[in-house]
Amino acid sequence: MFQSVCKGSAHLREVTTLIGTDATGFVRFRLLVALLLIMVAAAITALGPVALKLVVDAFTGHSPGTECRALAGAAAGNRSRMS
Repeated sequence: MFQSVCKGSAHLREVTTLIGTDATGFVRFRLLVALLLIMVAAAITALGPVALKLVVDAFTGHSPGTECRALAGAAAGNRSRMS
């Protein structure tokens, strides 16, 4: 297991060195933009269910955060019982 992690990090180091030495500024810029777009897409994908919940709550008339307060209260109650 550890050897596969070391091999993976060696490949990553090799790619990083290759990009740093052989790639032009244009290629580095395009790579940076692509990585930033991937991170933005991942964040938007992760926030999709939250947005859907807010839309459904707006349609049904529930106030946002009610469930969060109930869950926080239940968690606080469970902690007091565990002690």
